[in-house]
Amino acid sequence: MFDPNDRVGPLPYNFSDSFYLSSPDSSFSEEDSFTDLTTEIKNNLSKYDGFLKIGLSNVQSLVPHFSEFVSYVLAGNFDIVAITETWLKSIISDKSITIPGYHLVRNDRSKKGGGGVAAYIKVGLNTKVVFASASDGHEIEQLWLQLRIKNKSIVLGVIYRPPALPLSCFQSVEQSLFNFASDCDDVILIGDFNINLLKPSVPGGKIVNNLCTVHDLKQLVTSPTYICSNANSLLDLVMVRESANVKYIEQTIQPGISHHNFVYFAYDITVSRSNNKYITTRNWKKIDTNAFHHALSVAPWHHIIIKLILMIKSRPLTV
Repeated sequence: MFDPNDRVGPLPYNFSDSFYLSSPDSSFSEEDSFTDLTTEIKNNLSKYDGFLKIGLSNVQSLVPHFSEFVSYVLAGNFDIVAITETWLKSIISDKSITIPGYHLVRNDRSKKGGGGVAAYIKVGLNTKVVFASASDGHEIEQLWLQLRIKNKSIVLGVIYRPPALPLSCFQSVEQSLFNFASDCDDVILIGDFNINLLKPSVPGGKIVNNLCTVHDLKQLVTSPTYICSNANSLLDLVMVRESANVKYIEQTIQPGISHHNFVYFAYDITVSRSNNKYITTRNWKKIDTNAFHHALSVAPWHHIIIKLILMIKSRPLTV
């Protein structure tokens, strides 16, 4: 039988999505301009399917870059993707930035623009929020999660330091480490520190080294994570106490999202995953009927019908 979804080639006319009103419920697709990059992520992580997989992305505003960001999340089948510089505000609902199979935890900046940290967490992963800092642009923005996997407790901290903040603000991060990372099996601290570790002699480098020394952490990112025309910097860091558990760490560019790379790693602990299948559909409540009717009226139906006939004839006859 002929399956209308089994295309031999593209139709000579593609209906535009322009008749859909701007909607936060619109469907997204993995097939976009990021195919090569997302395929690379998928291939790189293919041998670590049973591991805890974590990503880190400075998106420099999530909403306008949402579809591109989703392509990274789905490609790696990540358990957690932490985000810095979400630029989210309370008027932006969780529903408008939903990813099937994940729930969102966010700590928006409350007053000034920009900033904000968040995490997409795979449904079924046993996590709870243990701390979310005040996010007013005057302190390092923090989000701390506790993961329980295979009777082990792992604390994950996500931070964003605005570049204008003095280095003394890291005292709050150190206090969080004392408060939440002392009685756990491991601690992972990730985020945009806005300290260029390619220049370890700068005062900020000494701050990072001190954090690692005092809390027995190891910083694992060694190449630039911020790429621009006039300078490259190592700003986005991954610090782990039990660093031997990180079996793979890599990064890739985020064209169209930000100058920051997408950093991701595989942590050696077995994570149980469901086989749920998620299907996204169009929200027909958002359709602009006038634009839709116009699209139907101008479509080259004669050519479309001819193409369909050729497609049917090209398929072998089955009995």
